[in-house]
Amino acid sequence: MKIPAFVSFCKHQAVKPAAFRSTNPVQSIQSEFRACLITSQAQILSQQITMIYVIATVEVVVGKREQFLEEFRRLVPEVLAEKGCLFYGPTIDIASGLPRQIPVRDNTVTIVESWESLTDLHAHIVAPHMTTYRERVKELVVGSQLQILSPQ
Repeated sequence: MKIPAFVSFCKHQAVKPAAFRSTNPVQSIQSEFRACLITSQAQILSQQITMIYVIATVEVVVGKREQFLEEFRRLVPEVLAEKGCLFYGPTIDIASGLPRQIPVRDNTVTIVESWESLTDLHAHIVAPHMTTYRERVKELVVGSQLQILSPQ
């Protein structure tokens, strides 16, 4: 990228021009360029830190798991269209034969999600389609738990 375009980009990213005042125009551009690099790196790091995973464990009424999954699958395209949603999908336990696996839970659906930020997750929780969905499945759900995780 040419320096003038990069400087313009940096100004757009709220890098304050007052920080770059110098009697030498070359020094001003160099100072602005350095400050923009630092700002850009900080933004990239903060974006990496804010990405989260969600594991939602939903216990459903005995014999109602398929009905719950049908309702959930209707919701998935709307959630995937939300700002910040990277992944959103239901899973169910399978028998693996591994000795450390917990017993298969026939009345549990585990929802695996990934979001760009906690802000996006909070917006998802109050989205109108989520309110409608919760109303549709309330008679199918016994309880639920959330785990909010940060990649390390």
